[in-house]
Amino acid sequence: MDNKHYFNLRKYGWLVVINLSIVSFLADFIYEGSRSILGQYFLLLNIPVFYLGLVAGFSEFIGYSVRYFIGYFVDKFRKAKFLIIYLGYFLNLISVPLLYFANSYYFVWFLVFLERFGKGLRIPPRDSVFFIVSNKCNIESNKIFGIHHLMDQLGAFIGPLILSFFFFYFKFKDIYHYKLAFLMLGIPILLVFLHLFLANIYFNKITENEIKNNINDHKKDTEIEIKDKFNTKENKIGFKLNHYYIMVIFSMIIAFGYIDFPIILYYFKGSFDFDYLGVVLYSIAMVSSAVGGFISSIFFKKYPTFVIIFSLALVVFYPVLLFFIKNVLIFIIVSLFWGWALGSLETIFKIIVSLKSEEENIGKRFGLFHTFFGLSWFVGSLFLGLIYQKLGFDYMLLFSFSIQLISILFFFLFRNQILFYQKN
Repeated sequence: MDNKHYFNLRKYGWLVVINLSIVSFLADFIYEGSRSILGQYFLLLNIPVFYLGLVAGFSEFIGYSVRYFIGYFVDKFRKAKFLIIYLGYFLNLISVPLLYFANSYYFVWFLVFLERFGKGLRIPPRDSVFFIVSNKCNIESNKIFGIHHLMDQLGAFIGPLILSFFFFYFKFKDIYHYKLAFLMLGIPILLVFLHLFLANIYFNKITENEIKNNINDHKKDTEIEIKDKFNTKENKIGFKLNHYYIMVIFSMIIAFGYIDFPIILYYFKGSFDFDYLGVVLYSIAMVSSAVGGFISSIFFKKYPTFVIIFSLALVVFYPVLLFFIKNVLIFIIVSLFWGWALGSLETIFKIIVSLKSEEENIGKRFGLFHTFFGLSWFVGSLFLGLIYQKLGFDYMLLFSFSIQLISILFFFLFRNQILFYQKN
């Protein structure tokens, strides 16, 4: 390979990653800002917590389930990647300022569903773009997903943080103030599409200059591989089939017992009369997710078992903390634990799926994984919301705690099938 050509591919690859990471920063600023006040907004509208769990869970399910079909479509029509990304971001983001005009519960619910649908629409083609950049530009996938997740969650931190300033300084408390906050969050939308357009240009330069040599031969030996000790037949993309589905089941158990953060904020607003603190808690969770995902992407290569066990320990521990003590300090600690664990596990699963996939199947594989994860999150949110409404907050915490204990047991039983080891 010509050194100049190789350098240009690397340069264009990093420009795609940087611009898409900026896009994610701005997008998360917008929609995670809205989600940071969604639980409190539902309480102001006198919507029961069960319906919050239903809306939050079902909207997540919509966002995740659509990814399988979009992933399949992206694999069939590879040139449509950025077209779908544009459409996904438009639906994902425009729904937030439209909440200002929503004057009925049903319109609010529809916009919440639309926001998640748009997100689900854009993620498989975006992850597919990252996979192609990793392969063609010789950039390690853990670096791509680690940096992207860091920027993604920093946006999710800063958006709610700025909102908390308005809620504190301007005393935002009533329904109109919440509507105004949703409208303000739409300001950066044009910047999102500017950086998306730049990423599209640089990605086209990569595909136009695609070399005939197989760059995969030059990939560093630091990439993670499946430990070859099981005698199961491999499928077309290099996963051992039973390994892949065991990993999916593991992720589903975690998702089933994971408490949606708006439900936690619903309880917080009902217990403490500090609207701005609820938004701060969400910001803390998001920045913790950013740091957790980034650090885990670095250490997962050498210490995969420790990284997963540490994350699962946090998931098990935060319901215990809330069960025994319910003050503002504990809610801050819970926000840190909740965000770190989710950011770490999401990043790890993305790395695992991408490392042993082929370009023609990457969309479908990501889509299938996200669909099952989303289905489990939806059903789990329904149960959690129902238990909260019928039995109380503490019983919901016990249910979450029990499910996450099962996830730890499952991990120890199937650790070798779930984990991907380094080459010697």
